[in-house]
Amino acid sequence: GKPMIYAMREDQNYFFRVRTMLDEHGRVKGALYGKIAGDIKFGVNRILRFNYYLNPTSLDRNMEFDPQRNLFTRLRSLEEIKEP
Repeated sequence: GKPMIYAMREDQNYFFRVRTMLDEHGRVKGALYGKIAGDIKFGVNRILRFNYYLNPTSLDRNMEFDPQRNLFTRLRSLEEIKEP
């Protein structure tokens, strides 16, 4: 068959929840929320590339971008995120 053509979409975003803790009734009592901004890129050698943001405050769903609060330190210039 014909190869599938895939158009990159920079307006594609995904929201996710990690480190979820549930109480004895199955309700969320703790979790971290984040987003993947832009498309997920599949490169050669089976490498995934994407930009993500994670709010380190439990149960806070705020996804505002604040480069002064980046939890990653000592990044190379190509790894630094300067805008969403």
